[in-house]
Amino acid sequence: MKNAVRHSPALGMNRPMPHAAWRGADDGVRTRRSGTGGVGRPVERIRDLLADTYRERHSLRSLSREAALHPIYLLQAFKRRFGVTPAAFLRTQRVARAKHFIHAGLGLAAVANEAGFCDQSHLTRCFKRTLGVTPGVYADAIAREGARTANRA
Repeated sequence: MKNAVRHSPALGMNRPMPHAAWRGADDGVRTRRSGTGGVGRPVERIRDLLADTYRERHSLRSLSREAALHPIYLLQAFKRRFGVTPAAFLRTQRVARAKHFIHAGLGLAAVANEAGFCDQSHLTRCFKRTLGVTPGVYADAIAREGARTANRA
């Protein structure tokens, strides 16, 4: 029974309702399931793990073992909870760390290494995809802003 047809007195007609997406509503009120279906803690634990170990490589299989969830279910629950997949979350964490290291004055090769990217070109691709500018342009803008601030003082 993939689509159940339930009568809705409020609407005065029969409407198909996806069985998996809706809870039973005998009174005709449809409510969408929300949240992560009781897997909030394992999903939050995976988010914390990714944030703390951003330099390491993580496979979906290892993350699902850590959360004790099926890999596909982990992906769905993570995306439902945080709006992005674990890979996108990890990429965002790495780009945020890269921005921090650029502000600290590290060279781009060192930034790539410290932020957990394979190499500088990987840093550049992810940085540009996330922020719209390359790390070099971003570093130049930071340097120019620093020079302006120093001249004002």
